[in-house]
Amino acid sequence: MKIESITPASIRKVDNRELYSLRLRFLQIWDKHYGGEIKKLNIPEREVILKKYHILNEEMGTRKLSHDTKEIDKVIFRKSLYGVDVPCMKEEVLIEDVIYVSGDYIKSPKSTKTLSLAIKKGEDITERIVKFIGEEMRKQVGKTVNTEIVTDNVDSDYIPLYDMVIRPKKITKRVMVSKPETTEKYHRIPVTTCKITATIDISEKKGIKALYCGGAGDKKIATYLFDVKKWTMERAKAWVKEQKAKKAELFECECIECGYKVKSEKHCKDIKCPKCGGTMRRAERPGPGEPTIKKEEDKLDKNIPIFKIDEEKRIVGGVVYAPDEIDSQGDTANSEEIEKAAHKFNVEVRKFKVNHKGKNRNIDLLESYIMPADVSINNQIIKKGSWFIVCKVNDDDIWEAVKEGELTGFSMMGWATPSYA
Repeated sequence: MKIESITPASIRKVDNRELYSLRLRFLQIWDKHYGGEIKKLNIPEREVILKKYHILNEEMGTRKLSHDTKEIDKVIFRKSLYGVDVPCMKEEVLIEDVIYVSGDYIKSPKSTKTLSLAIKKGEDITERIVKFIGEEMRKQVGKTVNTEIVTDNVDSDYIPLYDMVIRPKKITKRVMVSKPETTEKYHRIPVTTCKITATIDISEKKGIKALYCGGAGDKKIATYLFDVKKWTMERAKAWVKEQKAKKAELFECECIECGYKVKSEKHCKDIKCPKCGGTMRRAERPGPGEPTIKKEEDKLDKNIPIFKIDEEKRIVGGVVYAPDEIDSQGDTANSEEIEKAAHKFNVEVRKFKVNHKGKNRNIDLLESYIMPADVSINNQIIKKGSWFIVCKVNDDDIWEAVKEGELTGFSMMGWATPSYA
């Protein structure tokens, strides 16, 4: 079968052996024309190749025919994740001949001692671009290069050098931008970009919480959450600014032996008691902006990652939702709501998608239950009432994304991509 002839109907008539043969041809075409550095994009062909390969890949998935993951599979997965394949977008020339050589050099390039560059006015041509072009031309011709901004149309012969072009990026990716925003429940003000590991109360009375991140000994606040019923965005921003100014007062430490208290810019564990030389710990009353964490056993990670329970069998597990804890969207659910959602999923759904969108993925649900008590898995505390599931990942693209860290956890009715403050 020719690649151009592939349709959902025609591909169903092809036997398994020819499906593998067709896939090999796709891989050869992709490696030859689109692998590595893309020097020239043939837009219609790339788009057709991806569409036809997607049809073939869907049919192989339906028949449960396994194959290894190649670059084209990753491109297809990213397209399903973000809804767009950026390199398939067309280039666009905004201004033709935006920079060109003019003057006497056109008539006598060998005898003329200087070269004149003309730049059309009307667009924002930065100093950096002018410098770049000048250096490139000096390398080419070995002469002094002058530049000027022109306003008139060309009235003599010239040699075009560059067009101003909008060119699509060579890879599809998501760029995360952190900025203050208001949700239904909270004003969210990010202060650090990192992977969230916990949620803590800064002040329950004042309505301030925070998303926390970092490992042992290096924990820090990623995003402050202010109750919209008690705060305006302006007041919340002012509060955060004030805490930054009081950073020197962040740690209030207490001596375990004599109870002496002192404020310190360093972590309490890194200093000794000035009075008796004893071991210091955080005082029960936090300093300004400091989360309330009394004991190591009181710490509770709220964002439990996927556990690779058996990599050879592609079996993974993780928490879908924990009760009364704020997720990355600022929402919560109590144990009763989580139990209802879990039971409904087990009875009526039992299917998985990526970010709740697109097709159902080839994943088997092996176990699904509500934690009867607080338990520890891989040194992570999982709270009583949490919904925990175990799955077998048959989908090659999903498994590759799990291994590479593109998918890091479960969420209601789907898999979750990394979440940033």
